[in-house]
Amino acid sequence: MNNHMAEWTIMIFMNGDNDLERWAVMDFNEIAKVDFGSMVNVVVQFDRIGDYISTNPQWTGCLRFKMFKGIEPLPTFAVQNMGELNMGSGKVLGDFVQWSRQNYPAKHYMLDVWNHGQGWRLATDTGISVSGRYKYISSDSTQGDIMYNRELQDSLFNVLKGEKLDVIGFDACLMATIETGFAMRNIAHVMVASEEIEPLSGWRYNHWLQLLVDDPSMDAVALGKMLVDSYRNTSEHDEEFRATFAMTLSAIQLSKMNDLAFVVHDLSEEMIRHLKKDILNIQKARASCYKYAMGEADVHSIDLSKFCENLQNTTSFLIIKKKAKLVCKLIDLLIIDNYASKYLQGDFGSKGIAIYFPETHALFLQDKYSTGYLNGNPEYPVEFVDKFKWDDFLQSYYSVLEEV
Repeated sequence: MNNHMAEWTIMIFMNGDNDLERWAVMDFNEIAKVDFGSMVNVVVQFDRIGDYISTNPQWTGCLRFKMFKGIEPLPTFAVQNMGELNMGSGKVLGDFVQWSRQNYPAKHYMLDVWNHGQGWRLATDTGISVSGRYKYISSDSTQGDIMYNRELQDSLFNVLKGEKLDVIGFDACLMATIETGFAMRNIAHVMVASEEIEPLSGWRYNHWLQLLVDDPSMDAVALGKMLVDSYRNTSEHDEEFRATFAMTLSAIQLSKMNDLAFVVHDLSEEMIRHLKKDILNIQKARASCYKYAMGEADVHSIDLSKFCENLQNTTSFLIIKKKAKLVCKLIDLLIIDNYASKYLQGDFGSKGIAIYFPETHALFLQDKYSTGYLNGNPEYPVEFVDKFKWDDFLQSYYSVLEEV
């Protein structure tokens, strides 16, 4: 046990028990380029499947590492061999956070959830045949399991017991949504995530971790901003990243997420109230928003600010215009920093926070997990859906649109 009180402990939940295994090893090796000194702890829970890359010795299962410069992703360097764990389990994630905080105490904590991601409902995703690529954040191919956002939310809330992490980061696709941000509001002070699909290589760990080591006195807001700036830097100056033209990353102040949710709720109520007269104007505002993950048929997130900007220009009702303007204002206030490559500006908007909005009822019904966006859904319910009226707006919108 390390009793030294470092400035930061960075906890990386690295789920390579899936088709991302080779990139997990690559990111592990990036972390191992940094000399962390005594002020920054980095601990990694690394699960492998053993199908996509070889090491010597080859290993599978789950290992825990306390990172240092030159460490290799091998059992001999691990501080704990956990055997086979289900990285699609919220409890397994919670156990890792609890273990990290007990054994590597620090003034500040960041949790980095590393895997596939799909936004509002599911926290990790592997692309395995049992699940497809849908709204979750951590999938475990060996166990055939995935982690829903509600699992992650409830498990961390129980482990933290009223405290908050300084930063929760998702090195995963499509997680910068109002639904995810609202779920994380009691888990952390700052959330770092992408509205769009991330490159397979994800964040550049040796870059941003070195910046943290150079200035470990930074707080949660400063770390969130630095992560976005690192992503911006590698996107614009690194050959590998420059080839990926669709990149976004946001640092979001979660203390204001409740306010944003209530304003979206108010906007939803006004749009429902005026739907029959304003339906074509709302449809026009939605049609002018490009969705993220353009190649994925069952992903329907659009930039919330872009939709509300469009709505201000199309609606016939002053009250809707005012509510939409207030949504944009609140988003500006809670975004600490935001990066979007040139391709993802314009009709994408990419101001930092997305929302679920299939363009038609048929697309909503085709979404394998759309029942999760219905109020009263009992399976891993989405808190934003249950507490606010956006889901009611969607169903009313589709109903009126079909009558036009």
